[in-house]
Amino acid sequence: MTSSKSRLRSWAGFGLILVLAFGGSEVEAKKKGPRKAPETPSETLEPSTWLVLGPVEGPMPAFHSQEVGGFSAQDLLAEEWLDLEELWPREGDRLRWTGGQDLRWSSQPAPLALGKAENLPTVALAAVYLEARRFVRARLSVTTGALVEIFLDGASRGGRKTPSADESFGTDLDLAPGKHLLLLKEVVPAAEGSAAALQATLEAREGDDLGSLTFSTEASHGLRLVDALDSRVVSGLDLSPDGTHLALHLRRPAAQPAPAGETWTQILRVSDGRVIRTLRGGETSFAWSPDGRRFAYLKAGTGKDQPPPDLWVAELEGGEARRIVSGIPGLAAPRWLPDGASLIYQVTEKAEADSRGVKRYRGLNDRWPAFRHRGHLYQVEVSSGVRRRLTSGSEDLTLQDLSPDGRRLLLSINRYKPTQWPYSWDQLLELTLEDLSVRELGEIPWFRGGVYSRGEEGLLVLAGPSSFGPQGLPAGGLPEAAPQGNGYDTQLYWMSLADGAVESMSRDFDPAIEDLSWSGDQLLIRAQVEDRFGIFRWVPESRTFVPLDSDLERVDVIDGDERGRVMAYYGSSLTRSETVFVRSPATDARPRVVFESTPELKDLLRLGRVEDWSFEAAGGEISGRMHYPPDFDPEKKYPLIVYYYGGTVPTTRKFANRFPFHVWTDLGYVVYVPQPSGATGYGQEFSARHVNNWGKTVGEEILQGTQEVLATHPFLDRHRVGCIGASYGGFMTMYLLTRSEIFAGAVAHAGISSLSSYWGQGNWGYLYSAQASARSFPWNNPELYVGQSPLFAADKITTPLLLLQGSADTNVPLGESQQMYTALEMLGKEVELITFDGEDHRIVSRDKRLLWSETILAWFAWKLKGEPEWWRFLYGSGDEPMG
Repeated sequence: MTSSKSRLRSWAGFGLILVLAFGGSEVEAKKKGPRKAPETPSETLEPSTWLVLGPVEGPMPAFHSQEVGGFSAQDLLAEEWLDLEELWPREGDRLRWTGGQDLRWSSQPAPLALGKAENLPTVALAAVYLEARRFVRARLSVTTGALVEIFLDGASRGGRKTPSADESFGTDLDLAPGKHLLLLKEVVPAAEGSAAALQATLEAREGDDLGSLTFSTEASHGLRLVDALDSRVVSGLDLSPDGTHLALHLRRPAAQPAPAGETWTQILRVSDGRVIRTLRGGETSFAWSPDGRRFAYLKAGTGKDQPPPDLWVAELEGGEARRIVSGIPGLAAPRWLPDGASLIYQVTEKAEADSRGVKRYRGLNDRWPAFRHRGHLYQVEVSSGVRRRLTSGSEDLTLQDLSPDGRRLLLSINRYKPTQWPYSWDQLLELTLEDLSVRELGEIPWFRGGVYSRGEEGLLVLAGPSSFGPQGLPAGGLPEAAPQGNGYDTQLYWMSLADGAVESMSRDFDPAIEDLSWSGDQLLIRAQVEDRFGIFRWVPESRTFVPLDSDLERVDVIDGDERGRVMAYYGSSLTRSETVFVRSPATDARPRVVFESTPELKDLLRLGRVEDWSFEAAGGEISGRMHYPPDFDPEKKYPLIVYYYGGTVPTTRKFANRFPFHVWTDLGYVVYVPQPSGATGYGQEFSARHVNNWGKTVGEEILQGTQEVLATHPFLDRHRVGCIGASYGGFMTMYLLTRSEIFAGAVAHAGISSLSSYWGQGNWGYLYSAQASARSFPWNNPELYVGQSPLFAADKITTPLLLLQGSADTNVPLGESQQMYTALEMLGKEVELITFDGEDHRIVSRDKRLLWSETILAWFAWKLKGEPEWWRFLYGSGDEPMG
């Protein structure tokens, strides 16, 4: 790959040649142009080199000369030759063209000379990359005798459909910071004569400066928002019980090509990773048969108005799929019994609303949208389709597991107890399929799930440290402030089915256990190890957890076969996008990659380094990490963004999360991510600090860490420091601003401003507060509910604050942001509130999520870089808002 040179032209009273660094290559910039008054300088920028595909003859279709329905060169330009949305060419890349022609992208100097054919038109693509280090508004002018359509990042920006070599045409470009692909799609009509020269020029508009723009033919780039949003991702996997095949469930959340996004399943052969079958018909709830030769799935029925789903069974080796259950509303979660003869499935029965338009609440949980729905279980014979109902009544049942012999089902029912801390229990039940008898196994608070053990009759239960009394707590006990521990620091227990005796398996195991999976007689465990997620194997004889190499920093899902020979899992790392691995200890010395979500980015991405960084706080070491720009230069000064959650989990090492640090660093920020007290994965003593604290300790640690980062990293500009967090992290943003003036700009997404209103109004407010403010209430601990609420110290805030939230947030009510906005507006402070219609706690619809991300970056560009242009483009200025 080679990098082009760019020519920058601007009148400055004398000629000046500048050499600019870009991507490790030189970019020549020349200042020249017509003499103008110094107070009204003009700036232009034009590429000196293009990447060109073609020109190649573009045969006209048969019958193109007919008067009615004919076809012209203008029609040829309008045709979609290939998909331009994901095009990102490099010099030397080959492309198979129609007619068997093998074309290659080549570097050519400007102005481009596109040859004319005598009898047929010629077609070509000309591409150049345009990198903006800040938001710029420019005018692109193109001069050529060809017919041209202009594309920026795959979107058409208009063009010219009549040939004329004398007149230029163009379009306005609004260039957000980052790298863009400018593409010209060209048709040269058949004619005699010389080549049609093409020249492109950028001119600054509305007083903007082109000094931050560079043209290049170098395709490498930093992580872009579209990379984080539009790439395919793994949503789940299912390893066949015989370990020979792997079903990968994929989705493309960026609405490509369907407005609601796309989901599909690929079935791979484990031995070589080859795709042997793809399901793209809307199949969901995939389940392998015990022998691995068949699979079941749900699929929406055909017809109008989203008909209820059907249950299908298909053969792996092909043949026609067979529908065994038709059109049942609420049908979900099919699971095979071990003999492969029948399936268990669930049907959710929705409660009818009061026809009068009123609602009498049946307790605190009745604010949940599905609280009155009831799930019941059915069994269907695969060969005949005969089915029977297994459960009924007023209870909402959840199927936890099937016994190894297939004779019993482990069920749970959530119980709500508003007057007894921690207010929520799960009752475990065992259903015998032979006679449908039920026996109760006990009630468990902070229950996370359970499965049958292998061998000795018992259950493996995931629950909180205090779910079974003190036996789940560390041998040395916990601090007096949080004697019951953090209920989210999940532990592993063994429960006897004979007498109900319970034994803790993990009380001295610091990682927090997330989930588990049987692979033969081997128990695989996914656990949170500080800010990583790893895989462990439980050894019952020695009661130990053995770590397994995964080649990932964050493992999201694991699955094993029934022989205990093959393991499959997926996840990501800070520098690796979602990847699927399989490993067979008998044949694989190391985990083997069978799928990568973004292989096209492998050789293109330029990522900055990430280094661990910790400091000593009052309670001990607080770990964290620093993210650096790809072109980091310690001799420069950089703005700093501090990102935190501060709640009960750390910020894990995911490649591109909702706050994509690689995108931020590529735009010239250094990012500091502290992991303050209260997070799980660091041991129970550390996680217990979250209880009854509500930011007091965490806030002190974040501020101390920020101060020490600035003091020990001289390349950071202490006058350009921003902070950002979401949910509990949004609360932390507001809280920090009432305690410090160190930040120049702040962002709080869906943050909590008043602990009492969140406790009483949030759908899960009182349940979360059962830990975050355990046994504390507005009437017995006003010091906590008022003293730790940012709203009651709003007058101390001096930092410009951006509040973001979905208008339909059911977790943290919108009023939490509105209250703080009201307070700061009345205090005359600088504050902005942006809401996203119809979005819940997270912004999930593609276009709104893109705008949400751009809003954050535009705010920081304004407050940390002194560049308000992007914000004004998105939202206007003063009392003239845009949008």
